[in-house]
Amino acid sequence: FWFALAFFALGLMSKPMLVTLPCVLLLIDYWPLKRFYDLKSFTAKLVEKIPFFLLTIGLSIATFMVQKKVGAMGSLEKLSITARLTNAIFSYGRYLEKTVWPSSLAVLYPMPEHWVKWQVAVSAGVFLALSILAVWTVRRRPYIFVGWFWFVGMLVPVIGLVQVGTQAMADRFTYLPCIGLLIAIAWGLNDGLTKLRHPIILPIITAILAISCLAATTVQLPYWHNTQTLLQRTVAVTGKNPRANATLGTTFANDGKWAEAEHYLSQAITEKPDFAEAHADLAGVYARQGKMAEAEENYQVALRLKEAQPLAHFGFANLLMKKGLLEDAKAHLTAVTRLAPDFAPAHYLLSVLLTKQHDPSAAIEQLQQAVHAKPDWFPALNSLAWNLSTQTEAKLRNGTEALTLALRAAHLKSMNDAGVMDTLAAAYAENSRFHDAIETAGTALQLARAANQNNLIDNIETHLKSYQSQQPWRE
Repeated sequence: FWFALAFFALGLMSKPMLVTLPCVLLLIDYWPLKRFYDLKSFTAKLVEKIPFFLLTIGLSIATFMVQKKVGAMGSLEKLSITARLTNAIFSYGRYLEKTVWPSSLAVLYPMPEHWVKWQVAVSAGVFLALSILAVWTVRRRPYIFVGWFWFVGMLVPVIGLVQVGTQAMADRFTYLPCIGLLIAIAWGLNDGLTKLRHPIILPIITAILAISCLAATTVQLPYWHNTQTLLQRTVAVTGKNPRANATLGTTFANDGKWAEAEHYLSQAITEKPDFAEAHADLAGVYARQGKMAEAEENYQVALRLKEAQPLAHFGFANLLMKKGLLEDAKAHLTAVTRLAPDFAPAHYLLSVLLTKQHDPSAAIEQLQQAVHAKPDWFPALNSLAWNLSTQTEAKLRNGTEALTLALRAAHLKSMNDAGVMDTLAAAYAENSRFHDAIETAGTALQLARAANQNNLIDNIETHLKSYQSQQPWRE
């Protein structure tokens, strides 16, 4: 019992889908274990499952609170109770259909704007008929009762009555519920076929089913070649699907395929004009192509639709800095640090901006926050080490910390980067280790010459002269 409870807890921590397992255990107690046959025995087995139900209740409350906090929980204003019930009934029908005939499968099924009445009616009729059949035959064929209500019950947490995410349904929700259907089918076929006198029928049916599954798998596999083929298939079989189009657009953008990225992101916006994230992503695509006017327009729309978008604020700040609008950029970067305090690039870019505004103290503070958020991120490490080594004001320098940071940055680059070796030399000099500073600056100079970094060569030569004079470098 305690092993079962412990493994149930581990299962819940890996996949909350298991919350309905206590109910499934009760079904198994009924059949095939036949552990209760009257109210008293049923009560005893129900009491036995109380620790399992307590774990289920605890995880359900925690999951609900987390999903609500991160904004994944759909409100009744967005999706009414009637709509949720309709989608639930329709989804049961679609899950049954796709289990028997797995066609037009997609990684994301969007919530429809409206449901076709006759399809909902058919789903409701099938659901009701199978439920009645399961209850009607419970004594003669208990496997139908157990299998059907296993399927129905395990889908309850994800059927959409409590809406989490944007999907109407998802194939990935069915792998545990379908065990119930397969139990009912397997025992049902066994009962039916044992009455036939031809033993060859079962092997023939098995072969047909196996070949059919092989054929269906062969058809599906190419769609899973990569993210783009998977999402293109999703768009093809689901029709209007702004979320899939937007995600597809961002994957093309990540590959530098700007025309395709623009096409799919624009399609997502056409399908859902108030799709704030798609506007922000499209703005980023425009910005990376140098289309600044289009980028600025889409950033403004994105932030007007949804202010709490750290990446949109960050992208817009980048654009504004290129235009020289430092105060406007500063406002957006400050918004990023408020919305996403651990987003290191925002702290780093804000330090660059503050340096331009001649505020080294605030710039160093932002670099420290960037390093705290992302300890092994080279740009922030190197920049902070340089600042702590070379600032004119003594109160802003910290030679010990600078050397630690510079050594960490240099090791990240395998001591093979001219810029970081220049920083390391400055840190040595700040600690009055001028021999090490001269030697390290010489290495930096060799690396810079090998890479034809002419501007850096001039800077390193100037720094080296300072170290040779037994003086640390000051900005």
